[in-house]
Amino acid sequence: MPQWAGSSWYFIRYVSPDCDTAIADESAIKKWLPVDMYVGGIEHAVLHLLYARFWTKVLFDQGAVNFNEPFTKLFNQGMICRAAYKCPVEKRWLSSEELEGVVGKDKPVCPNDGALLERTMEKMSKSKGNGVSPDELVEKYGTDSVRLYELFAGDPTFDSEWNDDGIKGCYSFLQKTWYFVTESNYASKPSNKAMQLTHRLNKKIVERLETFKFNTAISAFMEFINEARNMENAFDKELIEHYLILLAPFAPHICEELWHNRLGNKSSIFLAKWPEYDEELTKFSEIEVVVQINGKVKGTFVTEAGSSKEKLQDAARLADKVSELLEGKEIIKTIIVPDKLVNFVIK
Repeated sequence: MPQWAGSSWYFIRYVSPDCDTAIADESAIKKWLPVDMYVGGIEHAVLHLLYARFWTKVLFDQGAVNFNEPFTKLFNQGMICRAAYKCPVEKRWLSSEELEGVVGKDKPVCPNDGALLERTMEKMSKSKGNGVSPDELVEKYGTDSVRLYELFAGDPTFDSEWNDDGIKGCYSFLQKTWYFVTESNYASKPSNKAMQLTHRLNKKIVERLETFKFNTAISAFMEFINEARNMENAFDKELIEHYLILLAPFAPHICEELWHNRLGNKSSIFLAKWPEYDEELTKFSEIEVVVQINGKVKGTFVTEAGSSKEKLQDAARLADKVSELLEGKEIIKTIIVPDKLVNFVIK
């Protein structure tokens, strides 16, 4: 059946498309349904999702399926938006071709009649002339850079603004990854710091994937590579592979290339087991604590994570410059936030 009728129960038919005796095979329905996660725009809520629920409840009442809600979880993603320009005289949106040489100026004017253009942020569309050609971006930066930037542009639950220069940061990150893998002198045994850095990254990626925070997951990769590149002879081959497997879902082409031609693996990186992180290695053995006097930062010191309040207070008193500033002063109160700061209130 066409239109909304067909789209209201297609997910049931997907579990056994060749079944010719029922809406779907009963055992397949029990195994695969209801749908674990539905990802779609908010514009689906009133139409498709509402109709899918209605049809599912009817089928449940008829005994055709054993569940009465079609989707267990729902995730609504935002839209990618970009500046669009409208001519108030012609009362129409200008195409990207018409806007060449116009965009970027403080007061862009219509090339046809000189009228000051109205600039608004709109969902990308051909009708508004604010689309981006992926072919040109792929040609210049590569598919993985485009893919990364689409995920990195913003929180996926909100509308995000496309920035033409934003892709450069993703391209730079992939270049750093390439040189990190191809130019590293692999250690026979990884350093403890390298293992901690990798396992912390692993934990961040898992947590952010599970909550659809793709943009902050990519931020974690960028933070990792900036620190890892400055660590000489710290990573062995196994730890490098660990990193590439985590990155592969985000940048599949470059990771597959490095996996084969640099690391010498025969099978695809996507057949490798997803790595697990060691919780102990994700914990910081040393942390930097801020010292304040009357709420103003006066110094820092490094100590073991999880230190007692007494130890933190004693170390804070001895921190550079702090001991001088406290000399002859009366400490009215000491505020301690474990692993973060010590604040002396003095008079």
